[in-house]
Amino acid sequence: MVGPILGCGMVVINLRLMLFILLSSISGFVWNDLMDVEEDKLKQKVRNPIATGRISPVLAYLLWGILTICSVILLFGFNQTVSLLGAVVLTVWCVYSWGPRLKNRPPLDLFAHGSWAMLYVLMGFGLCQPLTIRVVLIGTMVFCFGVVANLLQEIRDIAADGRTTVRELGSKRGATLTILLMLVSACCYILIVLEGFLPSICVAFVPFIYFVLKPLYDFRDASTVIAQLRFRGFLIGGGMVIAYLVLTGGRVVMLV
Repeated sequence: MVGPILGCGMVVINLRLMLFILLSSISGFVWNDLMDVEEDKLKQKVRNPIATGRISPVLAYLLWGILTICSVILLFGFNQTVSLLGAVVLTVWCVYSWGPRLKNRPPLDLFAHGSWAMLYVLMGFGLCQPLTIRVVLIGTMVFCFGVVANLLQEIRDIAADGRTTVRELGSKRGATLTILLMLVSACCYILIVLEGFLPSICVAFVPFIYFVLKPLYDFRDASTVIAQLRFRGFLIGGGMVIAYLVLTGGRVVMLV
């Protein structure tokens, strides 16, 4: 909803877009599991249901096909810009696990994860107004969030993963990179407020950056940090949306 909120000044719940995000994401995860079957069979701890035999490859391919076709059909209901962004999303999901296999090409593995989050937000923004250079700030901030999430997962799974950015850098440097990216996100947020996307009073949320960064500075276990960031991000994000609506007199609109 970030894109529509900043683009329209209200919470626009576009059911078609939300359904596209849901279906395309699930499609991408199923495709990834299909492409990683043989590799995952060699791991001691396997989370891939196809590799463990809980789901047959035939059923998985069928599910992937249905989800992908439905995602493509949904794109025809958007404007040209949003449809193009959606097509890029599906392409990145595909080449992440197949062909170039971006997941095994550092730092393209990070780029892929960051781009999904960024493109979904830009799609939401594009529903309300043309994309401009000012949107780069929003895209950059969300891109960094996506990369941070992937870095933490790579740190958690460093012993089991193949060639990833964290395997190249090491866990310590990977944790340092997450802090740097969160600081970049904080700078983008401040610039977004200064550019007038958000009311000036939203600068008051800047001190909460410490609340988010603290688990990273006290880094001990990746799984714990991931859980803490999710919880704190939910609290801060939800608070910002509510504050934005109150300060701007915005409203909630649901579109199909």
